[in-house]
Amino acid sequence: MSRDSEMTIKPCVKCGTSERYTSGRCKPCTRDTQAKYRAANTSKIRASNAKYSAVNAAVIRVRKAKYHAANADKIRARHVKRYAATADKVLARQSAYHAANPDKRRIAQAKHYAANSSKVLARHAEYRAENHDKIRAANAAYRVANPEKLRIHDNNRRARERGNGGELSHGLAVRLFKLQKGKCPCCNKPLGNDYHLDHIMPIKLGGKNEDLNMQLLRQRCNQQKSARH
Repeated sequence: MSRDSEMTIKPCVKCGTSERYTSGRCKPCTRDTQAKYRAANTSKIRASNAKYSAVNAAVIRVRKAKYHAANADKIRARHVKRYAATADKVLARQSAYHAANPDKRRIAQAKHYAANSSKVLARHAEYRAENHDKIRAANAAYRVANPEKLRIHDNNRRARERGNGGELSHGLAVRLFKLQKGKCPCCNKPLGNDYHLDHIMPIKLGGKNEDLNMQLLRQRCNQQKSARH
């Protein structure tokens, strides 16, 4: 029986102003009663829904897949609209979760990449092609703001290429600068801001890429030292 056929011309027993269903209440009053019931029985309804979902998981999955296939554009537009309205909250919530669960995030990213590596690489290539100037500007700004990280990255890369082993720790240049009291051990002059991170025993001569084998030298001293001990 349709909803229209259930309607009568009798007034609602609750508000007395609208046409009612056979239950005796009109649509607004029925909605209000249902809302009150849901508010008073949240745990009961949640348990009932969970039980139904567990018993009918396959049916629900098929029904959702059919709905998504038939309404893909509609769903995408709704998600875009919702994200635009709550972007700040979403980003804040994601940042808080990632900070609290770094291991889970790494595992999830690795799992996603393993299952979608070709799509991820294609998306990255497309982004680089469309944002070449933007990426170049961001990289330049990063190099200016993080000279020490770049030095450590370059040293670690060269050590890996030569197979010497070892890896430099972050913050090493700051610690060495304090230990050397801001002076170059070769000429005893102030290091300045363009100092080099140097291997005491060069990697070419078999030196390891580790903190104990590092020192800070002035640019000129490091160039004169070259690959010598």
